[in-house]
Amino acid sequence: TIVYRTQYFAIVCFKSKYSLSCSEYIYQVGASTKFNYSMNYTKSAGEAYWEYSKPYSKNLGCGPD
Repeated sequence: TIVYRTQYFAIVCFKSKYSLSCSEYIYQVGASTKFNYSMNYTKSAGEAYWEYSKPYSKNLGCGPD
């Protein structure tokens, strides 16, 4: 049996201060992550990442340590 449910993903790009390229990671996140992140990233994108994306880093096993 296939269970149909919506899945949400975030692609996070980490780059050095003066770098043009970045390392991309994909996170499988919760449904409210986009809204929560977008409401808080203007204060600090880094803090919003740690609060709303980083907790999902183990779901797919591909987020950085």
